[in-house]
Amino acid sequence: MTKARVRRRNSLLESIETLRALEPRINISELVVFFYVAENPGINIAELAQVAGMNMATASRSIRALTSAETEGALPPYCGLVDIRPNPDDARGRLLFLSPDGKALCRDLDRLIRNAVIIDG
Repeated sequence: MTKARVRRRNSLLESIETLRALEPRINISELVVFFYVAENPGINIAELAQVAGMNMATASRSIRALTSAETEGALPPYCGLVDIRPNPDDARGRLLFLSPDGKALCRDLDRLIRNAVIIDG
């Protein structure tokens, strides 16, 4: 029997696996939303939907899945990675930021990316 050659994961795959280890039910829309919020602190849901190429309903559902269970309107899997805060310039608006756990996860992912392995066929 031939032994399969196993190589270390590249940084993209390792990042996805890190997120899946945190919450196995996380989906691709939630991953995309997490990364857009990480790169755009203070973004609102309408802006997020636009830059992520999602409709408002998908963006909203994804955000609510990334908040903690205590957040009003939160949805499973309650990842606790994003905080929704009132917009000081719009009483009805909400702004999106990474939670402390989300920031810690970003630091871990940044470390993985710095130690990248090139994808080769």
